[in-house]
Amino acid sequence: MRYALSLALILLALSACDSGVEGERLTITTLNLDRGAAASAIAQGDGSAAQRLGTWYGSVRASDPASRAGRAALQLADVAPDVIALQEVLTVRSDYPSDWTPGSEPNAETVQFETLTPFLDSLRARGLAYTVAAEATTSDWERPAQIGAATVDLRVQERVVLLVRDGLPVEDARVVPLAPREVAYEGAPVAFDAAAAVAQIADVPIATFQRSADDPGAATATASLLELLPATAVLAAHVGDASASETVAGAETFTDAWEYLVGAPGPTCCATDARGHDRRADIIASRGDGLLFLDVRRLAPTVNASFRGVWADLLIQ
Repeated sequence: MRYALSLALILLALSACDSGVEGERLTITTLNLDRGAAASAIAQGDGSAAQRLGTWYGSVRASDPASRAGRAALQLADVAPDVIALQEVLTVRSDYPSDWTPGSEPNAETVQFETLTPFLDSLRARGLAYTVAAEATTSDWERPAQIGAATVDLRVQERVVLLVRDGLPVEDARVVPLAPREVAYEGAPVAFDAAAAVAQIADVPIATFQRSADDPGAATATASLLELLPATAVLAAHVGDASASETVAGAETFTDAWEYLVGAPGPTCCATDARGHDRRADIIASRGDGLLFLDVRRLAPTVNASFRGVWADLLIQ
């Protein structure tokens, strides 16, 4: 099967050359860095809200997100894509003693850990230089957490980020607001997945965003984003399950690279989950004339099995 697929891809590329079609190549990767603990843990479980947030923070910290981000970049050392779309790019700050009051703006400043710098540093150590083309804050909230005997304010910020290989032109970088996914927090919900990052990279508009598998508003938020994008565009996103990915890939005129080249709706990330969903968490799709996918692959989890993403080779005609 793998031999047949490889042969088909070779023939496709040769066919493009033989027909006199010319164009530029753009390689795109989408990868979720994973915060290390589910956000639902802050809303569910035993103890007060501050105790649950402290437990959640302990789980995230124990997962060593900065080191995991550096290891995740190892998957890209051989691929060296032109564009990297990242989701759940995390920064956690603290403030002690706690001074949070209901309705106050996040103001904690002491950085406990963040994941974009170690990701970029890991790439740079392997001779790969990238800069931020566009980024959007998808979540930014602060609440008191019980950590041991102390009450500490924790500020949790997440972003989606488009990275571009040095030298590629970038234009029209912008943030597209999305209807947020809210997680209950004792009458004061916190918001996630509230924006997409968009930029025109090598003359191709590319958008990255994230929607959760358990978000009933995922389809609406995705549809709103698609309406705001140009007629020719590429999505590099992290979506929650088969139904969410079908919202993207099944949208009118969009072509899902995986289904187009592999020809099956199988997973691009992860295994069948406990609810029976054949998870297709990572997706790269395009719409518009002049865009043709030549190859698509899952990133191999060579160092940490929790990291899987998708890499696609796009011909721009």
